[in-house]
Amino acid sequence: GTMQTTLLVLTVVQIIASQITAIVDPSTNWGTWEGWGCSLAWYGKAFGNRDDLADLIFTTQNVYVDATIAPGLGFNIARYNAGACSWNSVNGTTIQDASIPDYRRMDGYWLDPESSDPRSKSWDWTVDANQRDLMIKAKDRGANLFELFSNSPMWWMCSNHNPAGAEFGDDDNLPPSNYEAHVIYMSNIAKYASDHWNVTFDSVELFNEPSSNWWYSTNNQEGCHFFPSTQSKLVPSLRKRLDDLGLKSMMISASDENTVDLAISTWNSFSQDVKDVIGRVNTHGYGYGGGRRDILYNITRGHKLWMSEYGEGDRTGWELASNLNLDFRFLHNTAWVYWQPLDGGGWGLVSDTLTPPTLTFSS
Repeated sequence: GTMQTTLLVLTVVQIIASQITAIVDPSTNWGTWEGWGCSLAWYGKAFGNRDDLADLIFTTQNVYVDATIAPGLGFNIARYNAGACSWNSVNGTTIQDASIPDYRRMDGYWLDPESSDPRSKSWDWTVDANQRDLMIKAKDRGANLFELFSNSPMWWMCSNHNPAGAEFGDDDNLPPSNYEAHVIYMSNIAKYASDHWNVTFDSVELFNEPSSNWWYSTNNQEGCHFFPSTQSKLVPSLRKRLDDLGLKSMMISASDENTVDLAISTWNSFSQDVKDVIGRVNTHGYGYGGGRRDILYNITRGHKLWMSEYGEGDRTGWELASNLNLDFRFLHNTAWVYWQPLDGGGWGLVSDTLTPPTLTFSS
């Protein structure tokens, strides 16, 4: 009975184990590992003023959080989100963002198009204090890689003044007349951070999941569709602008597509001239167990490659572990970045609610 079954199972396990041979090839080189990280964004807005949570994410100390002790994650990468929202009037119009909840409205620095000079009253460098503070806390705790990224251009740049997206998700929401404005916005933030915040971004990303069709006007977060042909115009423009500001060593990353397969499609659409000004390919991992990671790795050789955003609601961690293994085995990314380490619904590495920003530490 039970004894025979146990012996049978052990025998099968031994046979399977004896058939597995692992060979380490020291000549294999998948690149230099750069680290682990997260995007700041919403959780930075909610919790950027808390030292204990900065310790939890960006150190390896045991940290007391709301009477619970937990091991620090030791992340060294922080992605800073350039916001798209402001509450002033521009030419008699205001932001059209009723569908975006407040905790996902990220304050933007460029208030109106009257002046592109970051020293003018068209710019307000005091907003978004919490997210900015968290980035500085991360640096103070040893984080050494920083990326500036955009979910949407400033609302007044958008065709419908809505940073959630166009009326239809398949349409671009940044008119050609404002292509340069988006480039100026992102490059000016990069320059200001270097000059005033003591943070030098290693890379700048103009897009976030640009080929996806859910960036429509009633969506619940900032977002903007960009056709690959539009991206091809903006990327070289950003390179020139960064160079003109003395930021020649600052890398351009692209395109943060939602899945590996979308990243393949977008990359293949770019001309060689566009590819040459992209220093790193960023992809998101929302294809989970699917997608041709191996193809993306092969076609982007010569460029850095990051898994720049991942998240899901599996509280057990099994799905995360499985997809990490697939990334390491086939994508060979040199960094891995979680979306929001504090979030609800199983998505957070620490469970919390951002509405209002109160922590319910449970994992």
